[in-house]
Amino acid sequence: MRTKIRMIVTDLDGTMFRRANEISQRNYEVICRARQQGILYAVATGRCGELVPEKILPPMDYCITCNGAHICEGETHRLIAMRCMPTSLVLETLRIIRRFRPFLEIFWMDQVVVEQDTMQRMEEYQVPAHHLEYFQTGRQIVVPSFEEFLNQMEGEKVTKINMPCREEGRLDSLRAELKQDRRLTLSSDGFGIELTAPGATKGEALRFLCEQLSIPLKQTAVFGDGANDVSMLSIAGCSVAMGNASVPARSAAQYVTASNREDGVAEFLEQILHI
Repeated sequence: MRTKIRMIVTDLDGTMFRRANEISQRNYEVICRARQQGILYAVATGRCGELVPEKILPPMDYCITCNGAHICEGETHRLIAMRCMPTSLVLETLRIIRRFRPFLEIFWMDQVVVEQDTMQRMEEYQVPAHHLEYFQTGRQIVVPSFEEFLNQMEGEKVTKINMPCREEGRLDSLRAELKQDRRLTLSSDGFGIELTAPGATKGEALRFLCEQLSIPLKQTAVFGDGANDVSMLSIAGCSVAMGNASVPARSAAQYVTASNREDGVAEFLEQILHI
Protein backbone atom coordinates (compact mmCIF):
# COMPACT_ATOMS: atom_id res chain seq x y z
CA MET A 1 0.00 0.00 0.00
CA ARG A 2 1.59 3.23 -1.17
CA THR A 3 -0.69 5.80 0.47
CA LYS A 4 0.53 7.06 3.84
CA ILE A 5 -1.85 6.33 6.71
CA ARG A 6 -2.31 9.29 9.07
CA MET A 7 -5.34 8.09 11.06
CA ILE A 8 -6.68 4.68 12.04
CA VAL A 9 -10.40 4.44 12.82
CA THR A 10 -11.97 1.34 14.36
CA ASP A 11 -15.42 0.24 15.34
CA LEU A 12 -15.56 -1.50 18.73
CA ASP A 13 -18.09 -4.36 18.95
CA GLY A 14 -17.26 -7.06 16.45
CA THR A 15 -14.11 -5.23 15.41
CA MET A 16 -11.64 -4.19 18.14
CA PHE A 17 -13.38 -6.29 20.79
CA ARG A 18 -13.16 -10.10 20.77
CA ARG A 19 -16.34 -10.10 22.82
CA ALA A 20 -18.14 -7.52 24.94
CA ASN A 21 -15.57 -5.13 26.45
CA GLU A 22 -12.64 -7.47 25.81
CA ILE A 23 -9.66 -6.37 23.71
CA SER A 24 -6.64 -8.53 22.96
CA GLN A 25 -3.15 -7.49 23.95
CA ARG A 26 -2.13 -7.75 20.30
CA ASN A 27 -4.80 -5.29 19.12
CA TYR A 28 -3.96 -2.95 21.97
CA GLU A 29 -0.25 -2.95 21.29
CA VAL A 30 -0.44 -2.50 17.53
CA ILE A 31 -2.46 0.69 17.98
CA CYS A 32 0.05 1.95 20.53
CA ARG A 33 2.92 1.27 18.13
CA ALA A 34 1.08 3.08 15.35
CA ARG A 35 0.59 6.12 17.60
CA GLN A 36 4.30 6.10 18.38
CA GLN A 37 4.82 6.54 14.64
CA GLY A 38 2.63 9.65 14.72
CA ILE A 39 -0.56 8.01 13.43
CA LEU A 40 -3.77 9.21 15.09
CA TYR A 41 -6.26 6.73 16.53
CA ALA A 42 -10.02 7.27 16.61
CA VAL A 43 -12.89 5.06 17.72
CA ALA A 44 -16.17 5.19 15.78
CA THR A 45 -18.94 3.35 17.56
CA GLY A 46 -22.69 3.17 17.89
CA ARG A 47 -22.23 3.28 21.66
CA CYS A 48 -22.53 6.53 23.54
CA GLY A 49 -19.51 7.79 25.46
CA GLU A 50 -20.75 6.35 28.73
CA LEU A 51 -20.62 2.87 27.17
CA VAL A 52 -17.06 3.23 25.84
CA PRO A 53 -14.65 1.46 28.24
CA GLU A 54 -11.72 3.85 27.88
CA LYS A 55 -9.59 2.14 30.51
CA ILE A 56 -9.16 -1.01 28.43
CA LEU A 57 -8.68 0.74 25.07
CA PRO A 58 -5.47 2.18 23.64
CA PRO A 59 -5.24 5.96 24.15
CA MET A 60 -7.70 7.60 21.76
CA ASP A 61 -7.02 10.84 19.97
CA TYR A 62 -10.67 11.17 18.97
CA CYS A 63 -13.92 9.39 19.77
CA ILE A 64 -16.93 9.27 17.45
CA THR A 65 -19.97 7.96 19.32
CA CYS A 66 -23.74 7.59 18.88
CA ASN A 67 -23.18 6.44 15.28
CA GLY A 68 -21.58 9.75 14.37
CA ALA A 69 -23.90 12.14 16.21
CA HIS A 70 -21.23 13.00 18.81
CA ILE A 71 -17.53 13.72 18.23
CA CYS A 72 -15.06 14.60 20.97
CA GLU A 73 -11.37 14.57 21.77
CA GLY A 74 -10.23 11.31 23.29
CA GLU A 75 -8.23 12.47 26.29
CA THR A 76 -9.98 15.71 27.24
CA HIS A 77 -13.49 14.73 26.05
CA ARG A 78 -13.78 18.23 24.60
CA LEU A 79 -16.83 18.34 22.35
CA ILE A 80 -15.98 18.89 18.69
CA ALA A 81 -19.40 18.44 17.10
CA MET A 82 -22.85 17.13 17.95
CA ARG A 83 -25.91 16.54 15.78
CA CYS A 84 -29.16 16.02 17.67
CA MET A 85 -32.71 15.00 16.80
CA PRO A 86 -35.51 17.57 17.25
CA THR A 87 -37.46 16.82 20.42
CA SER A 88 -40.76 16.91 18.50
CA LEU A 89 -39.47 14.23 16.13
CA VAL A 90 -38.24 12.09 19.03
CA LEU A 91 -41.66 12.24 20.70
CA GLU A 92 -43.40 11.41 17.43
CA THR A 93 -41.07 8.48 16.82
CA LEU A 94 -41.54 7.15 20.35
CA ARG A 95 -45.28 6.84 19.70
CA ILE A 96 -44.55 4.52 16.78
CA ILE A 97 -41.90 2.51 18.62
CA ARG A 98 -44.04 1.86 21.70
CA ARG A 99 -46.53 -0.19 19.68
CA PHE A 100 -43.79 -2.81 19.18
CA ARG A 101 -42.50 -2.84 22.78
CA PRO A 102 -38.75 -3.32 22.13
CA PHE A 103 -35.97 -2.71 24.60
CA LEU A 104 -35.57 1.04 24.31
CA GLU A 105 -33.07 3.64 25.47
CA ILE A 106 -32.16 7.12 24.33
CA PHE A 107 -28.78 8.81 24.34
CA TRP A 108 -28.90 12.30 25.83
CA MET A 109 -25.74 13.87 24.43
CA ASP A 110 -23.29 11.12 25.44
CA GLN A 111 -25.27 9.54 28.31
CA VAL A 112 -27.76 6.69 28.56
CA VAL A 113 -31.35 7.42 29.56
CA VAL A 114 -33.65 4.49 30.35
CA GLU A 115 -37.13 4.19 31.84
CA GLN A 116 -37.84 2.75 35.28
CA ASP A 117 -40.14 0.07 33.87
CA THR A 118 -37.39 -1.13 31.52
CA MET A 119 -34.89 -1.39 34.37
CA GLN A 120 -37.34 -3.52 36.35
CA ARG A 121 -37.95 -5.88 33.41
CA MET A 122 -34.39 -6.14 32.10
CA GLU A 123 -34.38 -9.95 32.23
CA GLU A 124 -37.16 -10.04 29.61
CA TYR A 125 -35.01 -8.41 26.94
CA GLN A 126 -32.22 -9.85 24.81
CA VAL A 127 -29.85 -7.03 25.77
CA PRO A 128 -26.14 -7.08 24.78
CA ALA A 129 -23.80 -8.03 27.61
CA HIS A 130 -22.03 -4.66 27.71
CA HIS A 131 -25.39 -2.98 28.31
CA LEU A 132 -26.12 -5.22 31.27
CA GLU A 133 -22.66 -4.53 32.69
CA TYR A 134 -23.18 -0.80 32.34
CA PHE A 135 -26.62 -0.81 33.98
CA GLN A 136 -25.08 -2.50 37.01
CA THR A 137 -22.85 0.55 37.53
CA GLY A 138 -25.83 2.81 38.22
CA ARG A 139 -24.47 5.63 36.03
CA GLN A 140 -27.46 5.69 33.68
CA ILE A 141 -30.19 8.31 33.96
CA VAL A 142 -33.41 6.56 35.03
CA VAL A 143 -36.68 8.38 34.33
CA PRO A 144 -40.40 7.58 34.76
CA SER A 145 -40.93 8.11 31.03
CA PHE A 146 -38.99 9.52 28.11
CA GLU A 147 -41.87 11.84 27.28
CA GLU A 148 -41.87 13.38 30.76
CA PHE A 149 -38.07 13.69 30.72
CA LEU A 150 -37.95 15.36 27.31
CA ASN A 151 -40.73 17.80 28.13
CA GLN A 152 -38.89 18.89 31.28
CA MET A 153 -35.42 19.25 29.78
CA GLU A 154 -34.26 22.32 27.92
CA GLY A 155 -32.67 22.13 24.50
CA GLU A 156 -32.55 19.41 21.89
CA LYS A 157 -29.86 16.96 22.96
CA VAL A 158 -31.04 13.49 21.92
CA THR A 159 -28.23 12.06 19.82
CA LYS A 160 -29.70 8.60 19.30
CA ILE A 161 -32.70 6.36 19.88
CA ASN A 162 -31.35 2.86 20.48
CA MET A 163 -33.09 -0.51 20.34
CA PRO A 164 -30.44 -3.24 20.68
CA CYS A 165 -31.74 -6.72 19.95
CA ARG A 166 -30.13 -10.14 19.49
CA GLU A 167 -33.23 -11.92 18.17
CA GLU A 168 -33.31 -12.18 14.36
CA GLY A 169 -36.49 -10.83 12.80
CA ARG A 170 -37.84 -9.44 16.07
CA LEU A 171 -37.86 -5.81 14.90
CA ASP A 172 -38.37 -6.24 11.16
CA SER A 173 -41.89 -4.77 11.10
CA LEU A 174 -40.84 -1.76 13.15
CA ARG A 175 -37.77 -1.25 10.96
CA ALA A 176 -39.93 -1.28 7.82
CA GLU A 177 -42.22 1.39 9.26
CA LEU A 178 -39.39 3.62 10.46
CA LYS A 179 -37.60 3.42 7.10
CA GLN A 180 -40.42 5.45 5.56
CA ASP A 181 -39.51 8.53 7.61
CA ARG A 182 -36.82 10.48 5.72
CA ARG A 183 -36.28 12.72 8.74
CA LEU A 184 -34.36 9.91 10.44
CA THR A 185 -31.11 8.08 9.76
CA LEU A 186 -31.78 4.40 10.40
CA SER A 187 -28.95 1.94 10.78
CA SER A 188 -28.22 -1.27 12.59
CA ASP A 189 -25.42 -3.20 14.21
CA GLY A 190 -26.88 -6.68 14.18
CA PHE A 191 -30.63 -7.17 14.55
CA GLY A 192 -31.36 -3.98 16.49
CA ILE A 193 -32.36 -0.52 15.31
CA GLU A 194 -30.41 2.71 15.72
CA LEU A 195 -31.97 6.09 14.92
CA THR A 196 -30.08 9.37 14.58
CA ALA A 197 -30.65 12.75 12.96
CA PRO A 198 -30.29 13.10 9.17
CA GLY A 199 -26.62 13.09 8.25
CA ALA A 200 -25.56 11.70 11.62
CA THR A 201 -23.54 8.71 10.45
CA LYS A 202 -20.07 7.41 11.14
CA GLY A 203 -19.09 8.34 7.61
CA GLU A 204 -20.18 11.96 7.87
CA ALA A 205 -18.51 12.25 11.28
CA LEU A 206 -15.27 10.88 9.81
CA ARG A 207 -15.49 13.29 6.88
CA PHE A 208 -16.03 16.23 9.24
CA LEU A 209 -13.19 15.20 11.54
CA CYS A 210 -10.78 14.79 8.64
CA GLU A 211 -11.68 18.25 7.37
CA GLN A 212 -11.02 19.74 10.80
CA LEU A 213 -7.64 17.99 10.99
CA SER A 214 -6.70 18.63 7.33
CA ILE A 215 -6.29 14.88 6.79
CA PRO A 216 -7.37 13.59 3.36
CA LEU A 217 -9.83 10.70 3.59
CA LYS A 218 -7.47 8.69 1.41
CA GLN A 219 -4.99 8.74 4.31
CA THR A 220 -7.37 7.00 6.73
CA ALA A 221 -7.54 3.27 7.50
CA VAL A 222 -11.00 2.23 8.70
CA PHE A 223 -12.09 -1.08 10.24
CA GLY A 224 -15.68 -2.24 10.76
CA ASP A 225 -18.05 -5.19 10.71
CA GLY A 226 -21.64 -3.94 10.73
CA ALA A 227 -24.15 -2.15 8.55
CA ASN A 228 -23.62 1.01 10.60
CA ASP A 229 -19.97 0.97 9.48
CA VAL A 230 -20.77 1.09 5.76
CA SER A 231 -20.88 4.88 5.57
CA MET A 232 -17.27 5.19 6.74
CA LEU A 233 -15.96 2.09 4.98
CA SER A 234 -17.23 3.47 1.68
CA ILE A 235 -15.24 6.74 1.91
CA ALA A 236 -11.97 5.73 3.59
CA GLY A 237 -8.76 5.47 1.64
CA CYS A 238 -8.13 2.06 3.15
CA SER A 239 -11.33 0.31 4.23
CA VAL A 240 -11.17 -3.08 5.93
CA ALA A 241 -14.03 -5.41 6.82
CA MET A 242 -13.53 -7.98 9.53
CA GLY A 243 -13.71 -11.69 8.74
CA ASN A 244 -16.95 -11.78 10.76
CA ALA A 245 -18.43 -8.74 8.96
CA SER A 246 -21.94 -8.50 7.58
CA VAL A 247 -22.53 -8.65 3.82
CA PRO A 248 -23.08 -4.85 3.54
CA ALA A 249 -19.80 -4.13 5.35
CA ARG A 250 -17.88 -6.59 3.18
CA SER A 251 -19.35 -5.08 0.05
CA ALA A 252 -18.34 -1.55 1.09
CA ALA A 253 -14.75 -2.46 2.05
CA GLN A 254 -11.67 -2.78 -0.13
CA TYR A 255 -10.13 -5.52 2.01
CA VAL A 256 -11.22 -8.30 4.34
CA THR A 257 -9.03 -9.25 7.29
CA ALA A 258 -9.28 -11.95 9.94
CA SER A 259 -12.22 -11.94 12.35
CA ASN A 260 -12.42 -9.94 15.56
CA ARG A 261 -11.69 -13.12 17.54
CA GLU A 262 -8.51 -13.60 15.49
CA ASP A 263 -7.14 -10.07 16.01
CA GLY A 264 -8.02 -8.98 12.49
CA VAL A 265 -7.23 -5.31 13.16
CA ALA A 266 -3.71 -6.10 14.35
CA GLU A 267 -3.09 -8.62 11.60
CA PHE A 268 -3.87 -6.09 8.87
CA LEU A 269 -2.01 -3.17 10.45
CA GLU A 270 1.09 -5.25 11.10
CA GLN A 271 1.23 -6.04 7.40
CA ILE A 272 0.65 -2.57 5.95
CA LEU A 273 2.57 -0.55 8.57
CA HIS A 274 5.33 -3.13 9.15
CA ILE A 275 5.05 -2.78 12.93
